[in-house]
Amino acid sequence: MAESSGPQDEGTGSRRGRRPIRPDPGAGPVALLAHRLWELKEEAGDPSFADMAGRLGAAASKSSLAAAARGSALPSWETTWEFVRVLAVDRLGRDPERVRREWRRLWEQAQAGETADAMNEARMPDQPEPSQP
Repeated sequence: MAESSGPQDEGTGSRRGRRPIRPDPGAGPVALLAHRLWELKEEAGDPSFADMAGRLGAAASKSSLAAAARGSALPSWETTWEFVRVLAVDRLGRDPERVRREWRRLWEQAQAGETADAMNEARMPDQPEPSQP
């Protein structure tokens, strides 16, 4: 069994361990939401996901927070809110109700976009339909 050479926290490039997986905001609605989460994280001083889940008091695990920022799948609203709350409200001192409304709207847009993308993929045939005579 291989031993880890150090912490593998997905924070910034200045930390030891894995480099963060940053989403392309043009890759779809979920990636755009994740990109906005990264921007908020950087604005709040770029704490590690471990710090967000531990010291800063987010009610979500560091792996859930990291997955939310990865942008490969839409996080639950609860995970998204904990990510945002601990940074925008607790760390940056913003109004909780205003922040909640703004981010809930962004999350719902990502959810609607993800649903629309899935429906479009389901409708797209793998092969072209035969032409009618």
